[in-house]
Amino acid sequence: MTEHTPAGPTLATGQLCMAETDDAYAHIVAKLSENHRLIECSDGLQWIVQRRRPSGRWLSLGYFRTRDGLFAHLARLLGADLAKVAGDILADLPERYREGTY
Repeated sequence: MTEHTPAGPTLATGQLCMAETDDAYAHIVAKLSENHRLIECSDGLQWIVQRRRPSGRWLSLGYFRTRDGLFAHLARLLGADLAKVAGDILADLPERYREGTY
């Protein structure tokens, strides 16, 4: 797994969670908006865009191995203005998942 500082909160025990749907998931890449985030999948195969459900759990919306595919999805999902902000946040991502570090 790529090492990075998780963007989400930790559990009350101070430990991170391995469930992708949890706020305290250990492999959060970035918070894109109040209700959207980007994570690495638990198997280390791809990036996943997620939206927070009213229940507080996270729902996966798309799975990506390329930055271009991810950015195209974000433009459709978030609209042009928010997609630009998300793109600025994610500018250091490699072109392909697992290509380099971030």
